[in-house]
Amino acid sequence: MENIILDWPKLWAVLFIVLSVVAVLLFTPKRVLRKVAMSLGLSPNMVTVIRIPLHYVGMGLARLGLLHWASLLLSLSWMLDNTDGKLSRANGGTIKTDFDDDPSWQTFKSEFGHHGKTSIGAWMDPLADKLQSLPTLGRLAFWEKALDWRLYLVMLVADVIGTGMRPPFLNDGALERAELTWLKKVAATWLGKTKATFQFLTIGAWVFQYLGILNPEVGLPGFFLAFATIFAWLSVFSKLNWGYMWRRLLQTV
Repeated sequence: MENIILDWPKLWAVLFIVLSVVAVLLFTPKRVLRKVAMSLGLSPNMVTVIRIPLHYVGMGLARLGLLHWASLLLSLSWMLDNTDGKLSRANGGTIKTDFDDDPSWQTFKSEFGHHGKTSIGAWMDPLADKLQSLPTLGRLAFWEKALDWRLYLVMLVADVIGTGMRPPFLNDGALERAELTWLKKVAATWLGKTKATFQFLTIGAWVFQYLGILNPEVGLPGFFLAFATIFAWLSVFSKLNWGYMWRRLLQTV
């Protein structure tokens, strides 16, 4: 560990901030989240959008060497990826509490578009992941020379293909009209979420290197990027309708 960690005090300070944000957002009850959303006028889709500028402000603070503020904003932006979905499920009534009968909450939902899980929200969530991670990883690959640019491009191609295989670019009607029944419409999968996690770990590892916490000779950003690339392509392959493809192949033979 001595060869990996260069500054233990900084590491403990960052871990305290990150774990505090994780604990607050991960374990806050849905009822409390809805109350906060109602008071701030935030819908789940707004939360999805907000985490994009938070990410880039956090990266800017990291470049300025403002360790604590950068850690706070970056961990907040990444954890809001979980919070928007949690809030959306709460709005959709997946849990029933006496808060659901609150007239003010019902009015708020109708005025601000809080209708639970929506197709646009399901599409915006992975798109927000890409808008956070892909430009940042591209900068690290081409400008900072901290990542292998060829590996980044392989991952980028998979991400672009995966995005094109999702609504609204493809839906059941579009698949049928284009005779693309070898594809199947799917929501975000655990493969895609795992890919996004490794992308954020890549960025986080570089931030730790830049701030002198991790030894750059270990190459953790490249290690995480390799796993992100693997899961990006696994996510693409998981969207293929393999049963249909095998049946057509057997019919051809």
